[in-house]
Amino acid sequence: MTAEVPLSQDQRTALQLIYDRFRARGAWTTFGDVDRQLRRLGLNSDTVIQSLAGSLLLPFDISRLRPITRDELKLSLRAINLCQGGQEDIDSFLRLLPWLAEKELEFNPDDAHPEADLRVKMSEIREFLELPHDSAGPIDRLRQLISLQRWGWSGGEIQPGDWFIQVDRGIFRFANVSTLDDYLEAMNKWEEEGRQPYATVPDELIDPAYAFAVEGPSADRPTDTYVPQDTVAAIQEAAPQSFWNCGKLLRLIDELNEDYASDRTYSAHAILRAILDHVPPVLGFRDFNAVANNYDWSQTDKKYMKRLLAFKDQADDVLHRQISARSDLLTIEDMPQRVCIIHLLQECTDKLL
Repeated sequence: MTAEVPLSQDQRTALQLIYDRFRARGAWTTFGDVDRQLRRLGLNSDTVIQSLAGSLLLPFDISRLRPITRDELKLSLRAINLCQGGQEDIDSFLRLLPWLAEKELEFNPDDAHPEADLRVKMSEIREFLELPHDSAGPIDRLRQLISLQRWGWSGGEIQPGDWFIQVDRGIFRFANVSTLDDYLEAMNKWEEEGRQPYATVPDELIDPAYAFAVEGPSADRPTDTYVPQDTVAAIQEAAPQSFWNCGKLLRLIDELNEDYASDRTYSAHAILRAILDHVPPVLGFRDFNAVANNYDWSQTDKKYMKRLLAFKDQADDVLHRQISARSDLLTIEDMPQRVCIIHLLQECTDKLL
Protein backbone atom coordinates (compact mmCIF):
# COMPACT_ATOMS: atom_id res chain seq x y z
CA MET A 1 0.00 0.00 0.00
CA THR A 2 1.18 3.54 -0.75
CA ALA A 3 2.83 5.06 2.29
CA GLU A 4 0.55 7.37 4.22
CA VAL A 5 1.45 11.01 3.68
CA PRO A 6 1.52 12.92 6.99
CA LEU A 7 -1.10 15.63 6.65
CA SER A 8 -2.68 18.09 9.02
CA GLN A 9 -6.45 18.11 9.45
CA ASP A 10 -6.59 21.40 7.53
CA GLN A 11 -4.76 19.84 4.60
CA ARG A 12 -7.05 16.80 4.61
CA THR A 13 -10.10 19.06 4.67
CA ALA A 14 -8.84 21.04 1.69
CA LEU A 15 -7.95 17.91 -0.29
CA GLN A 16 -11.36 16.37 0.31
CA LEU A 17 -13.13 19.58 -0.69
CA ILE A 18 -11.17 19.74 -3.96
CA TYR A 19 -11.80 16.06 -4.69
CA ASP A 20 -15.53 16.33 -3.91
CA ARG A 21 -15.81 19.13 -6.48
CA PHE A 22 -13.87 17.03 -8.99
CA ARG A 23 -16.00 13.97 -8.32
CA ALA A 24 -19.26 15.87 -8.73
CA ARG A 25 -18.31 17.67 -11.94
CA GLY A 26 -15.83 15.42 -13.72
CA ALA A 27 -13.56 18.45 -14.12
CA TRP A 28 -11.00 20.27 -11.99
CA THR A 29 -12.19 23.04 -9.72
CA THR A 30 -10.42 26.38 -9.35
CA PHE A 31 -8.91 28.17 -6.41
CA GLY A 32 -11.65 30.76 -6.66
CA ASP A 33 -14.25 28.02 -6.33
CA VAL A 34 -12.91 26.66 -3.03
CA ASP A 35 -11.39 29.81 -1.54
CA ARG A 36 -14.49 31.08 0.25
CA GLN A 37 -15.54 27.61 1.36
CA LEU A 38 -12.17 27.05 3.00
CA ARG A 39 -12.31 30.47 4.68
CA ARG A 40 -15.82 29.75 5.94
CA LEU A 41 -14.33 26.70 7.64
CA GLY A 42 -11.82 28.99 9.36
CA LEU A 43 -8.87 27.98 7.18
CA ASN A 44 -6.26 30.23 5.61
CA SER A 45 -6.91 29.16 2.03
CA ASP A 46 -3.69 30.66 0.61
CA THR A 47 -1.51 28.87 3.14
CA VAL A 48 -3.20 25.49 3.06
CA ILE A 49 -3.33 25.30 -0.76
CA GLN A 50 0.31 26.35 -1.07
CA SER A 51 1.26 23.67 1.46
CA LEU A 52 -0.26 20.99 -0.80
CA ALA A 53 1.55 22.09 -3.98
CA GLY A 54 4.10 19.54 -5.09
CA SER A 55 3.41 15.85 -4.63
CA LEU A 56 -0.31 16.29 -3.86
CA LEU A 57 -1.38 19.31 -5.88
CA LEU A 58 0.15 20.02 -9.27
CA PRO A 59 2.12 23.28 -9.36
CA PHE A 60 0.47 26.49 -10.46
CA ASP A 61 1.86 28.71 -13.19
CA ILE A 62 5.65 28.54 -12.86
CA SER A 63 5.98 32.31 -12.58
CA ARG A 64 4.39 32.40 -9.11
CA LEU A 65 3.89 30.34 -5.99
CA ARG A 66 0.59 31.75 -4.73
CA PRO A 67 -2.65 30.54 -6.32
CA ILE A 68 -4.97 33.05 -7.97
CA THR A 69 -8.70 32.78 -8.64
CA ARG A 70 -8.48 31.14 -12.07
CA ASP A 71 -5.85 28.52 -11.14
CA GLU A 72 -7.12 24.97 -11.58
CA LEU A 73 -6.47 22.73 -8.59
CA LYS A 74 -5.31 19.44 -10.10
CA LEU A 75 -4.81 16.60 -7.67
CA SER A 76 -2.08 14.04 -8.12
CA LEU A 77 -2.88 10.33 -8.05
CA ARG A 78 -1.37 10.14 -4.59
CA ALA A 79 -3.69 12.90 -3.38
CA ILE A 80 -6.79 11.26 -4.86
CA ASN A 81 -5.81 8.03 -3.15
CA LEU A 82 -5.95 9.87 0.20
CA CYS A 83 -9.49 11.16 -0.38
CA GLN A 84 -12.72 9.45 0.59
CA GLY A 85 -14.14 7.97 -2.61
CA GLY A 86 -10.87 8.39 -4.49
CA GLN A 87 -10.02 4.69 -4.55
CA GLU A 88 -12.68 4.15 -7.21
CA ASP A 89 -10.85 6.46 -9.61
CA ILE A 90 -7.46 4.97 -8.75
CA ASP A 91 -8.75 1.42 -9.34
CA SER A 92 -10.15 2.36 -12.77
CA PHE A 93 -6.88 4.05 -13.70
CA LEU A 94 -4.77 1.05 -12.66
CA ARG A 95 -7.01 -1.47 -14.42
CA LEU A 96 -6.74 0.55 -17.62
CA LEU A 97 -2.94 0.65 -17.82
CA PRO A 98 -2.13 -2.95 -18.86
CA TRP A 99 -4.99 -2.93 -21.33
CA LEU A 100 -3.75 0.26 -22.99
CA ALA A 101 -0.18 -1.05 -23.02
CA GLU A 102 -1.32 -4.18 -24.83
CA LYS A 103 -3.33 -2.18 -27.37
CA GLU A 104 -0.40 0.15 -28.02
CA LEU A 105 1.93 -2.79 -28.62
CA GLU A 106 -0.52 -4.30 -31.12
CA PHE A 107 -1.21 -0.98 -32.87
CA ASN A 108 -0.22 -0.75 -36.55
CA PRO A 109 -0.34 2.80 -37.97
CA ASP A 110 -1.22 3.21 -41.62
CA ASP A 111 1.50 3.73 -44.22
CA ALA A 112 0.61 7.38 -44.72
CA HIS A 113 1.19 8.20 -41.03
CA PRO A 114 3.85 5.80 -39.70
CA GLU A 115 4.59 8.15 -36.79
CA ALA A 116 0.98 8.14 -35.53
CA ASP A 117 0.18 7.20 -31.96
CA LEU A 118 -2.66 4.97 -30.78
CA ARG A 119 -6.08 6.56 -30.33
CA VAL A 120 -8.60 4.91 -28.01
CA LYS A 121 -12.23 5.98 -27.90
CA MET A 122 -14.02 6.79 -24.69
CA SER A 123 -16.71 4.25 -25.56
CA GLU A 124 -14.04 1.51 -25.74
CA ILE A 125 -12.65 2.48 -22.34
CA ARG A 126 -16.06 2.63 -20.74
CA GLU A 127 -16.98 -0.78 -22.14
CA PHE A 128 -13.72 -2.35 -20.95
CA LEU A 129 -14.04 -0.92 -17.43
CA GLU A 130 -17.83 -1.42 -17.34
CA LEU A 131 -18.36 2.18 -16.26
CA PRO A 132 -21.82 3.82 -16.11
CA HIS A 133 -23.03 6.38 -18.65
CA ASP A 134 -23.46 9.09 -15.99
CA SER A 135 -22.69 12.58 -17.12
CA ALA A 136 -19.69 14.00 -15.23
CA GLY A 137 -19.16 10.47 -13.92
CA PRO A 138 -16.11 8.21 -13.50
CA ILE A 139 -15.27 8.16 -17.22
CA ASP A 140 -14.89 11.95 -17.25
CA ARG A 141 -12.73 11.89 -14.15
CA LEU A 142 -10.59 9.19 -15.73
CA ARG A 143 -10.14 11.37 -18.81
CA GLN A 144 -8.81 14.18 -16.62
CA LEU A 145 -6.36 11.85 -14.88
CA ILE A 146 -5.03 10.49 -18.17
CA SER A 147 -4.50 14.02 -19.48
CA LEU A 148 -2.00 14.65 -16.67
CA GLN A 149 0.19 11.68 -17.59
CA ARG A 150 3.25 11.77 -19.81
CA TRP A 151 2.07 8.86 -21.94
CA GLY A 152 -1.43 10.13 -22.72
CA TRP A 153 -3.30 13.10 -24.07
CA SER A 154 -7.03 13.74 -24.15
CA GLY A 155 -8.24 14.51 -27.67
CA GLY A 156 -11.42 16.04 -28.99
CA GLU A 157 -14.74 14.49 -29.87
CA ILE A 158 -14.98 11.83 -32.58
CA GLN A 159 -18.74 12.21 -32.61
CA PRO A 160 -21.19 13.80 -30.16
CA GLY A 161 -20.68 12.24 -26.76
CA ASP A 162 -17.60 10.20 -27.69
CA TRP A 163 -14.06 11.54 -27.31
CA PHE A 164 -10.68 9.85 -27.58
CA ILE A 165 -7.35 9.68 -25.81
CA GLN A 166 -4.04 9.47 -27.58
CA VAL A 167 -1.51 7.02 -26.14
CA ASP A 168 2.19 7.06 -26.98
CA ARG A 169 4.82 4.37 -26.57
CA GLY A 170 5.62 5.47 -23.01
CA ILE A 171 2.69 3.36 -21.82
CA PHE A 172 4.85 0.24 -22.18
CA ARG A 173 6.53 1.16 -18.90
CA PHE A 174 3.29 0.45 -17.06
CA ALA A 175 2.28 -2.83 -18.70
CA ASN A 176 2.74 -4.80 -15.47
CA VAL A 177 1.55 -2.19 -13.00
CA SER A 178 -1.13 -3.33 -10.55
CA THR A 179 -0.83 -0.94 -7.60
CA LEU A 180 -0.38 2.80 -7.20
CA ASP A 181 3.06 2.14 -5.71
CA ASP A 182 3.99 0.23 -8.87
CA TYR A 183 2.87 3.11 -11.04
CA LEU A 184 4.65 5.81 -9.03
CA GLU A 185 7.85 3.77 -8.94
CA ALA A 186 7.78 3.29 -12.72
CA MET A 187 7.06 6.99 -13.20
CA ASN A 188 9.92 8.01 -10.91
CA LYS A 189 12.30 5.78 -12.87
CA TRP A 190 11.16 7.39 -16.12
CA GLU A 191 11.67 10.87 -14.69
CA GLU A 192 15.16 9.99 -13.45
CA GLU A 193 16.07 8.83 -16.94
CA GLY A 194 14.79 12.14 -18.29
CA ARG A 195 17.13 14.06 -15.97
CA GLN A 196 20.21 12.65 -17.64
CA PRO A 197 22.22 15.50 -19.18
CA TYR A 198 21.38 16.37 -22.77
CA ALA A 199 24.17 15.27 -25.10
CA THR A 200 24.54 16.11 -28.76
CA VAL A 201 21.75 15.38 -31.19
CA PRO A 202 22.51 12.17 -33.13
CA ASP A 203 23.78 12.89 -36.62
CA GLU A 204 20.72 11.43 -38.29
CA LEU A 205 18.49 13.97 -36.53
CA ILE A 206 20.43 17.08 -37.50
CA ASP A 207 18.96 19.27 -40.20
CA PRO A 208 21.96 20.40 -42.28
CA ALA A 209 20.43 23.88 -42.52
CA TYR A 210 20.86 24.22 -38.75
CA ALA A 211 24.07 22.32 -38.20
CA PHE A 212 25.56 25.51 -36.76
CA ALA A 213 22.92 25.58 -34.05
CA VAL A 214 23.28 22.13 -32.54
CA GLU A 215 26.74 22.44 -31.13
CA GLY A 216 26.54 22.19 -27.38
CA PRO A 217 27.50 25.26 -25.33
CA SER A 218 31.13 25.29 -24.25
CA ALA A 219 33.65 27.67 -22.75
CA ASP A 220 34.45 29.02 -26.21
CA ARG A 221 31.00 28.73 -27.76
CA PRO A 222 30.75 30.89 -30.89
CA THR A 223 27.55 32.70 -29.89
CA ASP A 224 26.04 33.98 -26.67
CA THR A 225 22.45 33.68 -27.88
CA TYR A 226 20.34 30.61 -27.38
CA VAL A 227 17.67 31.78 -29.83
CA PRO A 228 19.37 33.24 -32.94
CA GLN A 229 18.71 36.87 -33.78
CA ASP A 230 17.22 36.04 -37.18
CA THR A 231 14.59 33.89 -35.46
CA VAL A 232 13.76 36.77 -33.10
CA ALA A 233 13.67 39.24 -36.02
CA ALA A 234 11.17 37.06 -37.89
CA ILE A 235 8.80 37.10 -34.90
CA GLN A 236 9.21 40.87 -34.52
CA GLU A 237 8.36 41.35 -38.19
CA ALA A 238 5.24 39.16 -38.02
CA ALA A 239 3.97 40.47 -34.67
CA PRO A 240 2.37 43.80 -35.77
CA GLN A 241 0.09 42.05 -38.28
CA SER A 242 -0.74 39.09 -36.03
CA PHE A 243 -3.91 38.31 -34.10
CA TRP A 244 -1.62 37.18 -31.29
CA ASN A 245 0.04 39.61 -28.89
CA CYS A 246 3.71 38.63 -29.05
CA GLY A 247 5.01 41.03 -26.40
CA LYS A 248 5.43 38.42 -23.68
CA LEU A 249 6.94 35.89 -26.08
CA LEU A 250 9.58 38.34 -27.27
CA ARG A 251 10.34 39.33 -23.69
CA LEU A 252 10.74 35.69 -22.65
CA ILE A 253 13.10 35.03 -25.55
CA ASP A 254 15.13 38.12 -24.65
CA GLU A 255 15.44 36.99 -21.03
CA LEU A 256 16.31 33.46 -22.11
CA ASN A 257 19.17 34.76 -24.25
CA GLU A 258 20.40 36.96 -21.41
CA ASP A 259 20.34 34.05 -18.96
CA TYR A 260 22.08 31.77 -21.43
CA ALA A 261 24.82 34.32 -22.15
CA SER A 262 25.39 34.83 -18.43
CA ASP A 263 25.44 31.11 -17.56
CA ARG A 264 22.36 31.52 -15.36
CA THR A 265 21.42 27.86 -15.66
CA TYR A 266 18.33 27.69 -13.48
CA SER A 267 16.84 30.91 -14.83
CA ALA A 268 17.40 29.67 -18.39
CA HIS A 269 15.64 26.41 -17.57
CA ALA A 270 12.67 28.24 -16.08
CA ILE A 271 12.32 30.68 -18.97
CA LEU A 272 12.52 27.97 -21.63
CA ARG A 273 9.87 26.03 -19.70
CA ALA A 274 7.71 29.17 -19.70
CA ILE A 275 8.06 29.54 -23.48
CA LEU A 276 6.93 25.95 -24.01
CA ASP A 277 3.82 26.68 -21.93
CA HIS A 278 3.20 30.03 -23.65
CA VAL A 279 3.12 29.19 -27.36
CA PRO A 280 0.72 26.19 -27.79
CA PRO A 281 -2.37 28.31 -28.66
CA VAL A 282 -0.55 29.69 -31.72
CA LEU A 283 -0.38 26.12 -33.04
CA GLY A 284 -3.97 25.35 -32.08
CA PHE A 285 -3.46 23.43 -28.83
CA ARG A 286 -3.86 24.04 -25.11
CA ASP A 287 -0.54 22.61 -23.91
CA PHE A 288 2.86 21.55 -25.18
CA ASN A 289 2.17 17.86 -24.68
CA ALA A 290 -0.52 18.15 -27.36
CA VAL A 291 1.76 20.28 -29.56
CA ALA A 292 4.52 17.66 -29.49
CA ASN A 293 2.22 14.70 -30.03
CA ASN A 294 -0.55 15.97 -32.29
CA TYR A 295 0.66 18.85 -34.45
CA ASP A 296 1.47 17.88 -38.03
CA TRP A 297 5.28 17.98 -37.69
CA SER A 298 7.72 16.49 -40.15
CA GLN A 299 9.32 13.30 -38.88
CA THR A 300 12.51 15.11 -37.87
CA ASP A 301 10.77 18.09 -36.28
CA LYS A 302 8.57 15.79 -34.22
CA LYS A 303 11.71 14.27 -32.73
CA TYR A 304 12.91 17.76 -31.84
CA MET A 305 9.56 18.47 -30.15
CA LYS A 306 9.80 15.22 -28.19
CA ARG A 307 13.15 16.43 -26.88
CA LEU A 308 11.57 19.66 -25.70
CA LEU A 309 8.70 17.71 -24.14
CA ALA A 310 11.17 15.55 -22.21
CA PHE A 311 13.03 18.70 -21.15
CA LYS A 312 9.91 19.95 -19.35
CA ASP A 313 10.50 17.31 -16.67
CA GLN A 314 14.07 18.52 -16.21
CA ALA A 315 12.80 22.09 -15.90
CA ASP A 316 10.20 20.97 -13.35
CA ASP A 317 13.04 19.38 -11.41
CA VAL A 318 14.85 22.73 -11.41
CA LEU A 319 11.77 24.52 -10.11
CA HIS A 320 10.43 22.08 -7.56
CA ARG A 321 13.18 19.79 -6.23
CA GLN A 322 13.79 20.81 -2.62
CA ILE A 323 17.14 21.16 -0.96
CA SER A 324 18.81 17.98 0.30
CA ALA A 325 22.23 16.61 1.20
CA ARG A 326 22.66 15.32 -2.35
CA SER A 327 24.17 17.35 -5.18
CA ASP A 328 21.73 18.24 -7.94
CA LEU A 329 23.73 20.91 -9.77
CA LEU A 330 22.96 21.44 -13.45
CA THR A 331 25.00 23.46 -15.93
CA ILE A 332 24.11 25.46 -19.02
CA GLU A 333 25.26 22.46 -21.08
CA ASP A 334 22.18 20.61 -19.79
CA MET A 335 19.88 22.86 -21.83
CA PRO A 336 18.38 21.09 -24.87
CA GLN A 337 19.98 21.65 -28.25
CA ARG A 338 19.07 25.02 -29.75
CA VAL A 339 17.88 23.46 -32.99
CA CYS A 340 14.77 22.23 -31.14
CA ILE A 341 13.54 25.65 -30.00
CA ILE A 342 14.52 27.17 -33.36
CA HIS A 343 12.18 24.86 -35.23
CA LEU A 344 9.39 25.39 -32.71
CA LEU A 345 9.63 29.19 -32.94
CA GLN A 346 9.88 29.12 -36.73
CA GLU A 347 6.66 27.12 -36.91
CA CYS A 348 4.98 29.54 -34.52
CA THR A 349 6.17 32.47 -36.62
CA ASP A 350 4.56 30.95 -39.72
CA LYS A 351 1.25 30.69 -37.82
CA LEU A 352 1.30 34.24 -36.46
CA LEU A 353 -0.15 35.64 -39.69
